[in-house]
Amino acid sequence: MPNVEKTEQLLSTFYQIYDGKSPKILKWLSTAALHPLTTISAVIHVMRVPIVAVDMSQAEKSNARWIYDPRRPWRQRGIVSLFIEIPSQLDDYWRGAPKQELRRRISQAKAAGFKVRAVESTEIIDVIAQVYNSVAEGGVHEFEIALRKMNIRRVGGPLDHAICVAVFDERETAIAFCLGTQTGNAVSTMLAGTSQRGTARWLCYSGFVEEVSARGGKYIIQPPPWALSGGNRIFAGHLGFLPGRIRSK
Repeated sequence: MPNVEKTEQLLSTFYQIYDGKSPKILKWLSTAALHPLTTISAVIHVMRVPIVAVDMSQAEKSNARWIYDPRRPWRQRGIVSLFIEIPSQLDDYWRGAPKQELRRRISQAKAAGFKVRAVESTEIIDVIAQVYNSVAEGGVHEFEIALRKMNIRRVGGPLDHAICVAVFDERETAIAFCLGTQTGNAVSTMLAGTSQRGTARWLCYSGFVEEVSARGGKYIIQPPPWALSGGNRIFAGHLGFLPGRIRSK
């Protein structure tokens, strides 16, 4: 059977082709036909990922587009996701050797004068705009693309119940943000961005974990590992993300 690297490369190809949308069946079949052994390996690989059960009502489940729907198995989004389980005692999340790098980067960010706080729903669009507009040329264009991906207009959109935190510099300018939506006790990350490389996004995600916990969230859900770039996969590993097949109880 193909090795794990080839298997994940194939899964990455499938995810990038479909990006969670209804698949182009002919493209899916042709890819599978060209790589039959790797496709079998990919199915086995996915089935070995443990199932993680989250709490949500039936009404909430119908609105959770990120969760796998067995009635529509051709929709890839939700088959496998990355997740963090936030401990009941939040302090436990930061402890231990695996979180040493996270603690170090957070300390560096605070020493640099960065601050993280929750963002009210009425502020979210302005905060996202500040971050993207700070990214040299093309920032405004990237901002518009980001809004379209979330199906959000500049005015209005599904942000009333969103969870958002942002990092601000000494001039109170937003330089990083993380945005998610809560369904039951799970929060799915919709979008995150930063205008600076370095420690800002570490501080931002730490604030996001704290805010999710404060709102009663137990899980943070991200796209699967093969949907992330190499650097983002490493970052997710430092944060404690693990692969899981997220299902509702």
